Amino acid sequence: MKTLFENIRPVICQELEKATSSIYVAVAWFTDPILFRILEQKLKENVQIRIFLVDDEINFGSYGLDFSKLERTSNGTNEAKIHKIAETLMHHKFCIIDKKTVLTGSYNWTKKAATKNRENLVITEELEYVKPYLEEFEFLSQKYAGITNKNELGANLKIVSLQQEIKFLEEIISQLETEKQSIEQKINHFIHLLHLRLGHLFKKLIELKEKVAEEIAVKTEKQEDYQNWQQVKSDKEQFESTFESYKQKMVSNQKKEKVASLKKLYHEIVKRCHPDKVQPKHEKAATELFKKAQRAFEEGNKEVLNDILEKLEKGIAFDYNIESINDIEFLEQLLLKLQKKEAELLEELENLQRQQEWKIITTYDDVEVYFSEQEILLSKELKNMSYE
Repeated sequence: MKTLFENIRPVICQELEKATSSIYVAVAWFTDPILFRILEQKLKENVQIRIFLVDDEINFGSYGLDFSKLERTSNGTNEAKIHKIAETLMHHKFCIIDKKTVLTGSYNWTKKAATKNRENLVITEELEYVKPYLEEFEFLSQKYAGITNKNELGANLKIVSLQQEIKFLEEIISQLETEKQSIEQKINHFIHLLHLRLGHLFKKLIELKEKVAEEIAVKTEKQEDYQNWQQVKSDKEQFESTFESYKQKMVSNQKKEKVASLKKLYHEIVKRCHPDKVQPKHEKAATELFKKAQRAFEEGNKEVLNDILEKLEKGIAFDYNIESINDIEFLEQLLLKLQKKEAELLEELENLQRQQEWKIITTYDDVEVYFSEQEILLSKELKNMSYE
């Protein structure tokens, strides 16, 4: 949402220029020739235009604009519908562009508003604010023009609602993925430090436990002591196996982290420039950029991927825009996929947060305190067992 108190006319012009399908206008008075000329041009681009105005001398007198120019076109392919309201003072000052952007405020479309008055204008694309204006325009259409766009507006509201839900979910999923990656990295780092700081003590302790268990079993020759010795011996072998596999895993994880980093970059690029997601006029260029990103990913070239993504984010190349997709069935399927993805990520996060390592990380402001405490406890246990 954007609010303006200065330079309002240029902004209205910019927003009108963006229109690709429809411009709905409900203003009390319309005398601005600059805005009028933009509507004339938009008609030539086959943009649907409908206008409600007060039926008085300001709008339709000898000094007013020639609205008949909008109601007839040279090729006859498109024409604006101008509706006059005489029964009441229709004091609205709003415009709906492509049924998704509303311009409203104190600003009438007049020369005075542009050059003399203090005015304000609010621009919004938020569905909860756009919907009432679409409904009011539908009311005006039915009451003062005897026509309806109800089905069309209903479908459009459904599309806008789906688009907004998808945009919101995409943002949530991006945040969840970032959070998951952060937790995984912190847990892996903690385990790495745990082995570095305490691994040697764990090893000494379990070796000593095995030695003591063996001595007791040999001395007593009791069956339960032999079983205890075998159990401690098994624990030691498992620890050594785990410790060795951990060292190998650390090397593997470093490679995986690099691949994960590349994948994240690559997925962001695909989301923005996949040939199926761009306008037809950009399809060829997007295909080439997509192939370039594929090669960079396969070669592990992070620098090239970063460069491509930076250009996409700055709008230099192509950008994935959910608002350009109007297929309700496709949007509904996409929303279901995203909802499933969100649920999966939430479950994965819960599982990570239940891990003992994460509980320790979140309990201690500084994990070095935890390592110091454990080091003291393990050293003490080793010392006590050595005396026994």
